[in-house]
Amino acid sequence: MKKKRLILLIVGAVIVVAVSGGLFALAGGEGTATDPLVTKSYLEKVFTPQVEGLINEAVTNASKAESDKLDGILADYKKQITDLVNDFNANTGSELENEAYVALLEKAVSERLAQIEVTVPSEAAVFRTVTLTAGQTIYCNEGAEFFLRSGSGNSVAGLLDVPAGAAKANGEALSANTLYIAPAAGCGMKASSNATVFIRGGYSIN
Repeated sequence: MKKKRLILLIVGAVIVVAVSGGLFALAGGEGTATDPLVTKSYLEKVFTPQVEGLINEAVTNASKAESDKLDGILADYKKQITDLVNDFNANTGSELENEAYVALLEKAVSERLAQIEVTVPSEAAVFRTVTLTAGQTIYCNEGAEFFLRSGSGNSVAGLLDVPAGAAKANGEALSANTLYIAPAAGCGMKASSNATVFIRGGYSIN
């Protein structure tokens, strides 16, 4: 949370500096004849908070999105910022450009994504495909999970049938596409025909 607030504070500061540094030019002078400060007031109290709000939303949504959806998210928020710029120009008679604010959006999103830590699952945390020939036995480490994808096999040293919530005794035939857990090391399956097993956890084949 602190990191996100820091980014937004930086973005806000950059916007203020950009505005004071002359990112926009007023058409025919500052404000109107009745209120010379109307444009500055509108910029500070309406436009800038709206831009910061959009950047905040974009940063939040980008941090939750899958990588193939980021381009679409950025394109949507770029359009929203461009629309805000156009509304600002129409309401104040200004010539504010959107490029600088779009750049702020991209910078904020990039900084946020750079802070996200991606944890790659360990080999033991994913299912792997194991092929057995008839007569081979796969012995599981304690807690390993597997299911029979094709072929046939029988329980070795007892297994837990997860969907049924019941034990499979030694020698019992196993069902295809049913999840089994090894309650202890050495439990597993002996293939009675060529078989394919999806397994997660440690194992050995004999």
